[in-house]
Amino acid sequence: NFKKNEFDKLSNLILKIYLVISLIVMAFILTLGERIILFISSEKYLDSYNIIFPLTLAVLIQGINEITSMGIHLAKKTIMSLYSYLLYLICFSFICYIFILDYGLSAVAWSFLIANILLFFMESIFSFNIYRIKFEYIKIFVCFVVINLIYFLIIYYIDNFLLKFYCISFTCVALLTYSFFILFNSLEKIKIFNLKKDFIR
Repeated sequence: NFKKNEFDKLSNLILKIYLVISLIVMAFILTLGERIILFISSEKYLDSYNIIFPLTLAVLIQGINEITSMGIHLAKKTIMSLYSYLLYLICFSFICYIFILDYGLSAVAWSFLIANILLFFMESIFSFNIYRIKFEYIKIFVCFVVINLIYFLIIYYIDNFLLKFYCISFTCVALLTYSFFILFNSLEKIKIFNLKKDFIR
């Protein structure tokens, strides 16, 4: 029980650190996305900026899924992942087939995101029932949903680069504040501080 409790705590810490770092990296990509597209191509490809949000969010969810589905691998029930990925593939293909003619690359990007959300829920449910890891889902879910909702509103409703930059920067400050005071508990903050000291050495 002690080892299981310590494993749950470590899993929570890994998930929280991954989430915060990924959201900050995502903010950087969303802020400079248009500039990066202009640097590597030309203005005629600027429309592809609209698919950056769903693609980066889908990759973020894939990473979260790798952590929350650890129970499947620990219990050596990887056959369950086969069912999840088959459903993932069917969902992705079906949505693409319906919308790709009308929406092009946007359909592919949003299909990828929706399929990854479905995969995450399937894998998490299987993992929870096979090998229950006590993740702090509420605090993590609130952070994930609120920050990404703000990112979505900024990206699709603000055109001015400077205003977009300030809004995303403020969101990152809010994320770090939430992380320090709510997301991470006191023991987790001590572990992070110790990891930082070991890294500096």
